[in-house]
Amino acid sequence: MVAATVVAAASPSAAAERRWLEVKTPHFVVVANTSEGTARDVGWQFEQVRYVLETLWPWARRTGGRPFVVFALRDSSDMKALAPQYWEKGHDGTASVAVSGADKEYVALEAGVALPDDLRTNPYFFAYWSYAHHTLQDAFPHALPMWFVRGISKLFGNTLVRGKDVQVGRLLSHHLQDLNGSVRIRLAELLAADRKSPYFTDDTARETFDAEAWLFVHYLVFGDKGVHQAQLNRFAEALRDGRSPEAALREGFGDLAAVDKGFQYYVGNQMYAYSSIKGDLNVKPAGFEVRPLSPAAATALRAGFHVAMERPREAQALIEEARRTEPASALAAEAEALLLDQQDKRDEALAAYGRAAEAGSENFYVYYRRASLMWRSRPPKETMVQIAALLERATRLNPEHAWSQDSLARALAETEPGERAVAAARKAVSLEPSVASHHLALVQALWTASQEADARRELQTARVLARDDRERQSVQEWLDFMDRARPH
Repeated sequence: MVAATVVAAASPSAAAERRWLEVKTPHFVVVANTSEGTARDVGWQFEQVRYVLETLWPWARRTGGRPFVVFALRDSSDMKALAPQYWEKGHDGTASVAVSGADKEYVALEAGVALPDDLRTNPYFFAYWSYAHHTLQDAFPHALPMWFVRGISKLFGNTLVRGKDVQVGRLLSHHLQDLNGSVRIRLAELLAADRKSPYFTDDTARETFDAEAWLFVHYLVFGDKGVHQAQLNRFAEALRDGRSPEAALREGFGDLAAVDKGFQYYVGNQMYAYSSIKGDLNVKPAGFEVRPLSPAAATALRAGFHVAMERPREAQALIEEARRTEPASALAAEAEALLLDQQDKRDEALAAYGRAAEAGSENFYVYYRRASLMWRSRPPKETMVQIAALLERATRLNPEHAWSQDSLARALAETEPGERAVAAARKAVSLEPSVASHHLALVQALWTASQEADARRELQTARVLARDDRERQSVQEWLDFMDRARPH
């Protein structure tokens, strides 16, 4: 089975022979072997989904980080070539799939699937689920309560774009069936469950948990004529401000017993609504930037998707195919570097990232990751200067990636203390204000810029935000260092 898959990937396929193009919308990149009109429409639909998500929940906003790439594929054979595991071991295939790569968020979908009026579950469910899920991860840098992230992602996954209207909250009938055939989870248990909970570690229990979380979020958004939406918003804002889940629950919902009573009535009454929201009419498909992709570029981009899907043989075959067409392909070098990095071949990955950079890569992650791999224990100053230059390139290509800004601030604090280091650290903090590490980068930048009073104040913020032993240890090391530096 594996050998046959590899041969198919290495051979010229129908997907490879078709013309590929790239469509850039304000917030997405669509890579397609469909018609240009279909590719533009896919990009437009994702823009509508983004707009409605942020309209419903202004706190659910992607702040940058990794690009979001959508593969729009002509038919199921192309989908099978890109995501073969969904056809293996007796599986029936899929019309959409989502995966996170080190440098990009990916969605792949079969364009043009019929969406009849009586549709129960959107065939693009996992595409929209993925967008909602990763948006939440971007908006809330720390781990989120399981019911919250899974419930909202499930609710939004079944979104339908109908012309100028976007329907949100359509029922997931299989979840209602799951709830009717299982013992209900008490609300207190639902709210307290984490990744170690049996509700998450057991596949059958997780299905019940997901159904319960989906319906609870459905109640908070649509139940009682939407009066609980404000409570959900307060809860989310408290989480984003760095409150613990327990404190956020108290701040957002107050009396949970009253919420539980209303939820039980909502479930028993079985009168479920959904919302139809006007899309963003200012976004015009005709205004999207479109360019053809060379065969090597299209092949290398698909190789990157296979790396993210952890299909190394298919990825390697496509990397080699791209190089046969274009030996100096920067995209092929990127895919190779990502593959080697995934395999923990650090020295080989470092060399491959270097080749990608020399070939003119415009992927911020190439420079960020190359700098990270070079930054080993106490590198000499000349190496730190090179690292800082790489990180400056990464932040120019993607100013919204908080960890590139964080790393640049630390590198400049060692090589060129002053306002540039402080500015990079402040940018990281502005992008992810509840991440203690970014505040510690600002502490270092301020201290080395001789702004000691500001550094001490910032350290207290980091102390409050520290979530794990590593962060708390870093805070304590700075406290000890500052105590030793204090005049006696």
